[in-house]
Amino acid sequence: MKILLLAGDRNSLDQTPTRALESLNGKYLIDTQIEALQSMSLEPMIVLNYGNCENILRHSLKLTNCELIFDPNEDSDFFSQLSAGAHATEERFFVLPLHTPVPNNEVWARIDYHFYKKAFDTGCHLFQPYCPRKGKMLSGFPLLVTRYGVQLFRSQQRFTSLEDKTITVSKVPILITEILAQFPPSQALKIGPQKRTEHEPASF
Repeated sequence: MKILLLAGDRNSLDQTPTRALESLNGKYLIDTQIEALQSMSLEPMIVLNYGNCENILRHSLKLTNCELIFDPNEDSDFFSQLSAGAHATEERFFVLPLHTPVPNNEVWARIDYHFYKKAFDTGCHLFQPYCPRKGKMLSGFPLLVTRYGVQLFRSQQRFTSLEDKTITVSKVPILITEILAQFPPSQALKIGPQKRTEHEPASF
């Protein structure tokens, strides 16, 4: 399965260090994520932008065996990186933000099963895992972009949220809280440009 790892960021404008090269357990964050994906025989496709790609390409030790995709937008955000990924492939793919912990095999398999179960009944663009917490169903990652989604995100439409009426999402119930990591309830479905503070850690 192909996984679009969103490693571009908005740091090209504010000159702060790229998050991909923050340290996690003695390794660069981007290398830790690539290792985790490859250990499950998943195929990472790495999205970089032109503001941060030179530093990452110079320092990362794990990009050699990955497909690289470049987001041409200087002010790169979630949807511009998603669009770049959609232009790079014809088939369905998963999406995982760089700072979200890599889920275990159970999560990937359950979403994939959900896709095959409903693939012939719906023309939805995305499959997204949800987890119950305190009486609410909170959304998480990874997303699964279908072929319909690939077509949609190749269009010139501007999206600011997964709640956009143009985007059809199929919900996948998963009882694993790790899919919610790094996304507070208030931001679970509203994904747009987010500015990181200078001292925000890359901890999982």
